Amino acid sequence: MKKNLPPTAAATEKGSIWNLVFLLLAIIPVVLLFKLVNSHALNIPYNDDWDAILGFLNTWKHADNKMELLFAQHNEHRILASKLIYVGWYILFHNINILSVIYIANLQLLVIAAILAYFSGKVLDVPYFKGLLVFVIALCVFDIASYDNIGFAMAGLQNYGVVMLFLLSLFFYSLRTKRRIELLPALLFQFICAFSSGNGFMAGIALLLYTVFSKDRLNMLVCLAGFAIFTACYFLTYHSVSGSVDMKAKSAGMFLFYFLKLSGSHFNFEYGVAIAVVLYAVLGASLFYQFKQADIDRILPFLCLLLFTGMSMAATALLRSGQAHIFDSESISSRYLIYSQLLAIVVFVMLVFRFQHHKQSWIAIAICTLFFIKAYRANYSYGAEALAARNNRLSLTDFVYPDKKHAREVAAKACKNEIYCIEENRP
Repeated sequence: MKKNLPPTAAATEKGSIWNLVFLLLAIIPVVLLFKLVNSHALNIPYNDDWDAILGFLNTWKHADNKMELLFAQHNEHRILASKLIYVGWYILFHNINILSVIYIANLQLLVIAAILAYFSGKVLDVPYFKGLLVFVIALCVFDIASYDNIGFAMAGLQNYGVVMLFLLSLFFYSLRTKRRIELLPALLFQFICAFSSGNGFMAGIALLLYTVFSKDRLNMLVCLAGFAIFTACYFLTYHSVSGSVDMKAKSAGMFLFYFLKLSGSHFNFEYGVAIAVVLYAVLGASLFYQFKQADIDRILPFLCLLLFTGMSMAATALLRSGQAHIFDSESISSRYLIYSQLLAIVVFVMLVFRFQHHKQSWIAIAICTLFFIKAYRANYSYGAEALAARNNRLSLTDFVYPDKKHAREVAAKACKNEIYCIEENRP
């Protein structure tokens, strides 16, 4: 016969059961994403893959100053982390496999989800909700709406990579061990992050905020020195790219519209602006309702993630909202939706953190969870269909690239250099 447990022990046991259930459920979106990759992804370059991967390796193979190539711009960005993957694969296997790069890009999501789950576990007191947070994090991180990152080697490696590197640096800065050995990987990941995308230096601002509010002087000095040096080096020889000016915001209203639409697009694109207003209202209420200074330490990682996400979306709105079709669904590329997904995670974590001790909190949290499940189901249908259609186009079209003549030249050179032969990889 089962013994009667005291109330605290009974609650802990019940919480452990629910946590296990939600942790098992969290595996589902992971499996579904990689199932889609396995079903639809091809070992064929798509758009920027031609220059960012094959064009880069064509030049790399015969270059004298290889280090300079690693830090050189690709269009508007420096993509150091991505280039290190390309070069590493080439050195190991003497070729490049686009499909393998796609898998590596998506494996970064596992690291992102793991670190967010780690930080979320430190936010809550009530055991019931810890597994639920992991489940919602998995729903958002492995959401299929960002299909452009999921099946596009260069985009996924860059866009998921900069988020992963930021979180890795944040994780190591948060450890604060006695020997302070964690500062070495923290600074290393901060450095790579700064040179891995256009918003990489923004991650440095969020990391600096973390070190300031965590009141660790050594962390702050190391992070500040890294931010100052890395940002200065990033922009030292930076140059504008012709054509990008045409996509910049033409007015403050256009910028705000795009920013809000991107913010709410995880749940619904058509009503993204209205959803964003609700999200930011809920976020504000969660942050300032019965605010205590002691709360800062527990939610600080998510506040820093919010800052990084907000700056990234603001930069996207500034540089992309000038497109003529801003009101169409195509105006916001699915590759940018990773930031909408991260915003949704922050809002949910803050909501659960603030109201976890209220008697009827589980009702409101359960309703919110249903909205997240509904969004995931809708996004899965949309994203899976778009991914299949895009890769079907890849299999039926010679070269998916605006300048097909240039793509043919890159392909011929890559095959001659024994880096990659497209004719060997067509279905």
